[in-house]
Amino acid sequence: MNKIFRIILLLTILILVSCKYLRGDECNNTKPLVGTYENIYDKEAKNLLVIKDDGTFEQIFTKEVI
Repeated sequence: MNKIFRIILLLTILILVSCKYLRGDECNNTKPLVGTYENIYDKEAKNLLVIKDDGTFEQIFTKEVI
């Protein structure tokens, strides 16, 4: 029983150490977020978020029928 527990513990540690979130890759904000993100709420409303290289951003909300 003790041997099985040690094997499970070792496997758990190996899985956690190999996890990409613990190593620091692009999944946990080590790269800048630059680009345009678009949300379309319905056929008439649209939200654009533009993030620029210098860290500034611009948000544009448009709706054809108010």
